Amino acid sequence: MGLFESQKRVWAEALSKVSYCNPFLPERIELERVILDDKFIDSGVAWHKRADEVEDRPNIDLLTVRSKELADWARTQIEDGATLSEEDVSLYEDVVLYYFYNNGAEEMLLGSADLMPRNLDRRVETLFPIEDEKMLHAIRDKILRVHLKDNVQCWHLLSDGSYERCATTSENPPLNSQMWMIGHRGIWDRDT
Repeated sequence: MGLFESQKRVWAEALSKVSYCNPFLPERIELERVILDDKFIDSGVAWHKRADEVEDRPNIDLLTVRSKELADWARTQIEDGATLSEEDVSLYEDVVLYYFYNNGAEEMLLGSADLMPRNLDRRVETLFPIEDEKMLHAIRDKILRVHLKDNVQCWHLLSDGSYERCATTSENPPLNSQMWMIGHRGIWDRDT
């Protein structure tokens, strides 16, 4: 049994899918309808190119509230010792981090999904820079390093374009970075 049950799982899965859909297609409206349930407001507008025209999209604020409620509920459940299933963890695996070290200059960008053709064909992907040096170092030293050691969800890109799953060994015991981050929540961001 996982963290999310019944209606909360439906909401969490729909929220996870929202970031993958084209905001100009009816699919987005249907996901909003699932997430908001009886609070959904049918405004007749799928989306708008101008982000400042919120009055045309009354569900945006409602989606934010539902997302926060669900995240707060999940955080409380995890703090109280709830066990996460693989399905639960898969709802949290869509952040991508790009780290560049160019001639001694560090640069880090974060985004909401991976840059693959399936993600670029029908939507716009954005990345944002981490400009605060202290934050960049915290993410690099306390998050990126753990993810680079992951050998449970890790794949190696081979020269022929195919992928090979990483192997665990006695010298390299299994490490699932997402489960590690959940288990160490609230610890990784402290100054040490």
